[in-house]
Amino acid sequence: MIGSFLLLALTPLSDRQVLEVKIDGVTRTAIVRTPTKRSAKAPVIFAFHGHGGNGRYAERKMDFHTLWPEAIVVFPTGVPTKTPNDLEGKRNGWQIRPGQDGDRDLKFVDAMLSDLGKKFSVDARVFAMGHSNGARFCFVLWAERADKFRAFAPCCAGGLGLIKDLKPKPAFIMGGKKDAIVDFRSIELSVAGLKQLNESGEGVKGKGPLVHYPSPKGDLVTYLHEGGHEYLSEVNPLIVEFFKRVSRD
Repeated sequence: MIGSFLLLALTPLSDRQVLEVKIDGVTRTAIVRTPTKRSAKAPVIFAFHGHGGNGRYAERKMDFHTLWPEAIVVFPTGVPTKTPNDLEGKRNGWQIRPGQDGDRDLKFVDAMLSDLGKKFSVDARVFAMGHSNGARFCFVLWAERADKFRAFAPCCAGGLGLIKDLKPKPAFIMGGKKDAIVDFRSIELSVAGLKQLNESGEGVKGKGPLVHYPSPKGDLVTYLHEGGHEYLSEVNPLIVEFFKRVSRD
């Protein structure tokens, strides 16, 4: 695996760069937003787009770099991947189970973490979030790379089939009750499994559909709204607040 950064701007002070790594002979890319507010060590957020998306789209919808200026935010782009909704694998996506496609996406994350560690002063606060297929990949990361991440925020996807392989971790779960692409019941069952995994306490109602389930093993926050499969940017500040809070735990 070979990693290198290519600057998108002419100035080396740009806070927007492209990370390029080669995985199994395929060049993979990610947009990297570097901190605009410096700190001794920077937290890292990986934000994974849904099936058919790319890093540019995720960057527009998931503006964690503006909400947490001390953080490094990484927006990777997937490669054509077969999923139940794209049987021919024509659109960009992520593996939905360990071992699929030679674990090329897990290798991609490993390479990105390695390069970030070499080029920036990062700490142990590394987080992963994603939407739809990207959210399912968060569960794969949780199952296979739990020791590398502090917390996860899968939005609009369930983790059924992987819950049994997870270690207790803080998590933020978003889902739409009218989702026409992902069965909302699978998200409900995943939340139930995570409550059991983390030995969660009684839920504490927050603003709107927000519910907080405290646990010394890893707090769980849910945002189960009345909408569909779309990514709601209104959760961006909630996810950042959650990541910051579990950073201090």
